[in-house]
Amino acid sequence: MADAFGAALAGFRRWAKTAQGKLSGDASADAEELRLLLDYMPDYLGIASPAELRPGHIEHLLLDVYPRKVIVETREETAETIDAMRDFLTYLADSRKLPEDAARLLERELDAVASQFPDAVMDPANWGMGRTIGTLMTRDGVDFRNQADVDRWIAGYNAGLAAAGDLPAAGYDRDFGEDDDAGLDLPGIKEAFGLPGELPPMRLPSEAELAEQARKSPLLGRLAAMASWVGSGRPVTGDGDLPAGELASAVRELAAQMDTSAFPFLWELAYTTDFTDVDNDGTMAVQGSLAEEWAQAGDEDTLGVWASVFEGVVGGTLEFAASLDTTRSAALDLAGHGTGLVVVLFLNKGDGLPVAEVSDTLRSIAVGDLSQEQATAAWEAWVDAHGDPARMLLAQLADLGAVALTGDGDRGDQQTQVLLTSLGLWAVRNLLLESGVEVPLLPPPDEMTAADLLAMAESATEEEFTAEAAAWRAHRTPESSARELLAAAAGAPPGARLLAVAEITELGAAAEPVWREALGRVELRSYAKAALTHFAGVTPDDPWPENLEPEPEDVAWMLTDVLVVDAEDEGPLLDPGVVAAKLRELVPVGAEQAIFDVMVRTPHPDVADVLTLIGHSHPDKKVAKAARKAAYRAASRQAARASGPGPEGGRSSRP
Repeated sequence: MADAFGAALAGFRRWAKTAQGKLSGDASADAEELRLLLDYMPDYLGIASPAELRPGHIEHLLLDVYPRKVIVETREETAETIDAMRDFLTYLADSRKLPEDAARLLERELDAVASQFPDAVMDPANWGMGRTIGTLMTRDGVDFRNQADVDRWIAGYNAGLAAAGDLPAAGYDRDFGEDDDAGLDLPGIKEAFGLPGELPPMRLPSEAELAEQARKSPLLGRLAAMASWVGSGRPVTGDGDLPAGELASAVRELAAQMDTSAFPFLWELAYTTDFTDVDNDGTMAVQGSLAEEWAQAGDEDTLGVWASVFEGVVGGTLEFAASLDTTRSAALDLAGHGTGLVVVLFLNKGDGLPVAEVSDTLRSIAVGDLSQEQATAAWEAWVDAHGDPARMLLAQLADLGAVALTGDGDRGDQQTQVLLTSLGLWAVRNLLLESGVEVPLLPPPDEMTAADLLAMAESATEEEFTAEAAAWRAHRTPESSARELLAAAAGAPPGARLLAVAEITELGAAAEPVWREALGRVELRSYAKAALTHFAGVTPDDPWPENLEPEPEDVAWMLTDVLVVDAEDEGPLLDPGVVAAKLRELVPVGAEQAIFDVMVRTPHPDVADVLTLIGHSHPDKKVAKAARKAAYRAASRQAARASGPGPEGGRSSRP
């Protein structure tokens, strides 16, 4: 732990001995939790000491970093982390390590994060590969102090993933396939990652487009060139390797097509994927069935060949590398983690993963139960001799066309991202389907509903959504597009509703009849009045047209929608100035209490959360206090509605 953070932990321990009345948690438990949290701060928050903590840091640490890194068995345990962070902020304020105002702001941020923290920590979609593996080992009772126990579990886990995805279970072993019926009954991808039965829908290019991308794969081109060189036969040793003379010939003749330093891996990959084979006598290498298929393949067969090579790269790159330097790899576990990597990339397909995080995760798994000193020595010895193994695997996947690196792929910082390409998404989706996880494909644009369009926006980039929306509108008139979108928007979450409103606004005057129809829906009325006022050419100085003046209920609904979306975009604790500005845009100064009273009666499902947000974030203490009181009343009304009317629900249905 960096000196400033170690000193902070020591200072907290001393302070806690005399501050029992101020502690939310237990002092000893706090210290253990803080050891983890402080370890992550310099690398993931980019700060040199706890005194540099600022708004946004706690949210990132607890909702992004912690779920990826830390194994937590039950939701109840998450309370200890929140207590520890709360006590640490109290310590920083008491000891004047942070200005009081800064500490209070961070405490409010922690309040806002606390309710989301258990869900974030327990959702497997948020876990990094290291935590996924560690959680499964803990669940299965692995003794982390017993290296043999750890090794046995890892071997079984790798075999289970291999069976689930039909990946090579033992790297590039020449005997691979002979023990396929070993009777192993181990978890597949679905169970290993705790995935639900169905993931959100996605769009993939057509089979013809995917096949065209596959034909451009540099790695497939090299394998085909190697198979062509082998031709009808090249002598091999008893181990299936090329004798010195043949190897020199191969390197010389294939130098134009490939980096000769990569030849050993490509030779093994060609054999494993059936681009090359060995004759019945075991003395000659010959062209394999996949090379012949690739040479004359249609679209479907092209994708089949590409998928076979994908499985070979994912399943064996790291294992083959380790086999070339058994001295340095003896202390490291580099086997079987390719599958975990591509599945995690699939689950993060919208944003990808930082290359640095992929590297850190593989390192944490590879060093296993080594001491810190042993782990550092073993890892650095390997990296100094052969480079980062995570980058080695990513390079092969990029060469295949399965992943793309954004930015400078040679840099190891948090800004360089790795994402699955369309081909990579297609391949991993197939693995998931085989494991029992449904990943629906979006229907053609002419068959998509407005609800389909709004739903896909949640996991799509802005460019992807824009393209989908344009294709969807192309099959409809502007008026029918607007009508379908508004019907879907009425029951959609705020983000989707605002997205629908933006799309309809782009349709212009053609949507006017539909906006008039929406005046009867509480969820849409505020937006309809704004649009119709615009069509009427009303300026801010003009009187409102008849029946279009916003009612308090309209303002309450729109304000709730807007702040929900802002909180989703910026985090659960918005900047106080932003909250005040949003409120001023819709509510005159001095009328806040009145609008809060209206919000309490509004049937918007998020109104209690928005009032709570205003209560925590608004810079005016009087306004904030009024919002907190209103939040309590709104939550009580929501609970009453949820419990149902009459004697069974325990409450009357009267307002």
